[in-house]
Amino acid sequence: MQIYSDVHLQSISVVVQKHEDSSFCFRCPRRVGDGFVFVLSGNGTFSCAGSVFPLKRGDIMLVQKNDAYVTAAGSEGLSYVTTLFEARPENAFRELGLPTYMETAAF
Repeated sequence: MQIYSDVHLQSISVVVQKHEDSSFCFRCPRRVGDGFVFVLSGNGTFSCAGSVFPLKRGDIMLVQKNDAYVTAAGSEGLSYVTTLFEARPENAFRELGLPTYMETAAF
């Protein structure tokens, strides 16, 4: 595993803020690029690589190119910012030892 202080991106193609109601469920069989999802409010679940994580305000999910995952809104709906970018291969999240899911201090 390599350790870097920076993640170098080759291109950023999407940055979007969205709100989904409680019926939202997104199934991604194979992600087309790297990115993250940052939860602004609401609740839900994020499932990736056999693990299921509860989502709440301040949580971050790092998704890597080719990942399969499911994001579902909970009873409160889900507001979030999501991105799509290309990281250099040597900066792949798992190569850097970064987790798929992180909790942050509530903002």
